[in-house]
Amino acid sequence: MDERLEIIKDKQLQMHALSTFDINWLIQQAEKVQELEKQWSFSQKFYDKKYQRLAEENQRYKEALEFYANPQIWKEGKLITDNRYEMPLAYNDNGEKAQQALEGES
Repeated sequence: MDERLEIIKDKQLQMHALSTFDINWLIQQAEKVQELEKQWSFSQKFYDKKYQRLAEENQRYKEALEFYANPQIWKEGKLITDNRYEMPLAYNDNGEKAQQALEGES
């Protein structure tokens, strides 16, 4: 703890009156605390918003990766005629899911 604060606390415990200097110093300290609390509040709001954006971005990337990691989308589709099958879903996608994730869309 600050040495000046310890001196003031000792004076108070010993029932000595605080000087104008002591009181002014305490007021300055309280004002510093208020300013730091304002700065902290602003910083907390800023980082809360940033965290939320990053969490949403991470979720989009996760969904895109899960889509492309699914082996079912790489398999041929149903038989259309004779030896022709539907194209696998991954080929029809043309990377659109990944592009949407990178651009911030779901």
